[in-house]
Amino acid sequence: MGKEENLQVEKSYLTEEEWAKEIGISLRELQLILKRGKRAKEKMIQANLRLVVAVSKKYQGKGLEFMDLVSEGNLGLIRAVEKFEYDKGYKFSTYAYYWIRQALVRAIFDKGRTIRLPVHINEEISKLKKVQLEIRQKYGRSATVKELSESLEISPEKIRVLRAVNNPMLSLDQKVLGDEENSTLLSFLADPNGDLQKFLDNLGNKELVEQCLCGLKPQEQIVLREYYLETPSLTLNEIGKKMNLSRERVRHIKNNALDKLKQVIVTEKNDESEIMSVNFESITPEKSLKFKSRLKGSLKVETQEKVKFEQQMVTETLRVKEAEKTSITSAKVEHDSLNLASKIIRKSPKKSSKTKSNVKDNSESSQSKVKKKSSAKSKPKTTLSKAQQRELKKQLNQLSYQK
Repeated sequence: MGKEENLQVEKSYLTEEEWAKEIGISLRELQLILKRGKRAKEKMIQANLRLVVAVSKKYQGKGLEFMDLVSEGNLGLIRAVEKFEYDKGYKFSTYAYYWIRQALVRAIFDKGRTIRLPVHINEEISKLKKVQLEIRQKYGRSATVKELSESLEISPEKIRVLRAVNNPMLSLDQKVLGDEENSTLLSFLADPNGDLQKFLDNLGNKELVEQCLCGLKPQEQIVLREYYLETPSLTLNEIGKKMNLSRERVRHIKNNALDKLKQVIVTEKNDESEIMSVNFESITPEKSLKFKSRLKGSLKVETQEKVKFEQQMVTETLRVKEAEKTSITSAKVEHDSLNLASKIIRKSPKKSSKTKSNVKDNSESSQSKVKKKSSAKSKPKTTLSKAQQRELKKQLNQLSYQK
């Protein structure tokens, strides 16, 4: 046996000087030729950009955005310009179409899925779709596994694998259409590790459970209490009959209430929100109050608006009562001042008839002025003596101060 030798061929690239010497031209002439060739390449690419757009439109909705398809198609166009040979007698558009389509298909296979599939698997899936379409158009029904296996010469097991692999990827945070509560797909998946009944049994503290439920809507509280906490617990049908609701509606209310409780028991770790298991036996009253506040904060509680409205009503009522009280007090002060003035006038010494008539006129004028709430600057004309006037003013001041 002879000695085996591995021959390694190293790629050698010529410099511009060696290249010019090899073809028998000067370096300056070579550089001019290369510059003209580069300019011609750019011009040819720009002239065929619309072809890329036309081909990219045929591959929309297959995993990539339209602008991403155009970018990948431009790479295929550049490759076509580099490989095109004009002396073969074919149009450039015919030749470039193949390279553009190849670039688009490879990009969709490599980047169009969340989990990348090998190229040969994608090609088999494409053949599978094509055969399914032909059978549907020919017979008006879906193709069976046996028919697909015979047409593609593939085992039935592999047909099933290809069908399963071709299923679209869905996000668990995707909203469910037609749902008023904006539920996600995650809310309809069962927790394989969770047993809510054991979870509630391990609590051992019904007061804490009540604190957790107090932030929910009344309808949700009733469903959870009847289904989990009451002894014996009721079924969904029994709860529905009791609340005049359908079984599915009760199930929907129950799931939404559980989702709201789960959202509270969340811890942030490495910038990700993860639902954590909580040992409620070790929870202190202080922690339970924090839990209750977090639950209330995460829900849209309508009672805040009610409390705000009631506070406004109480404030308005107090303001009206205060205004009524002020008006009653002012009327009473006015009445007392009139009575006091009349008493002082009666006690004054009797003089001539002229004096009596003056006093009577002055008392009437003072009464009319008090009723009209005249300003303090206007001084009523009176025939009282100065001592009587001072006594009247003193009595009025004391009366107003007391009131």
